[in-house]
Amino acid sequence: MARAFADSRGRYGYRRVKAALGTGVSEKVIRGIMREDGLVARVPGRRRYSSYEGEAASRAGQPRQPGFHRRTTQREVAHGHHAGSRPATERCTFRR
Repeated sequence: MARAFADSRGRYGYRRVKAALGTGVSEKVIRGIMREDGLVARVPGRRRYSSYEGEAASRAGQPRQPGFHRRTTQREVAHGHHAGSRPATERCTFRR
């Protein structure tokens, strides 16, 4: 039992120690043995409330592609204009 508790680095309580052992021992027996051996699971401390949201991250720019030309605007695409008139490969071209 102490090995299962140590393998969890002290984070398993009696329920998970029982599951790790896989024996038919009752939870009361496991809790009693853990109490006798001083095996107490670590519990994360309470986090205090803070209204601080952090600072806004700088917005990353889009990578530039020199010579890229788009025949349709985002608004036209969003509203369905030119949606079925040409395939997407014909709408965008690379100029050299």
